[in-house]
Amino acid sequence: MAPILSTLAIPSHCDEIIVSLPAPHVLLLTLNRPKLLNAVSPQMSDSIDHILDWAEQEGEVWWAILIFYLSLIRFGRNFETWLD
Repeated sequence: MAPILSTLAIPSHCDEIIVSLPAPHVLLLTLNRPKLLNAVSPQMSDSIDHILDWAEQEGEVWWAILIFYLSLIRFGRNFETWLD
């Protein structure tokens, strides 16, 4: 029997990312910054790196899916926050 993934402790992350384990072995990352068309801030980048590193070491996460809230995306980084 496969372990129940909902018992895994998802690491801390910024509020602009929603992290869930919707099915066995599946990690879902949702970028949730619709006012800025989900442009990636430095905090989001750090959180994504941290979560994916955790998932790789965890061993029970086989798939990581990245989606965008409301299907809005601006390709590239949010330069205003990267310059701060």
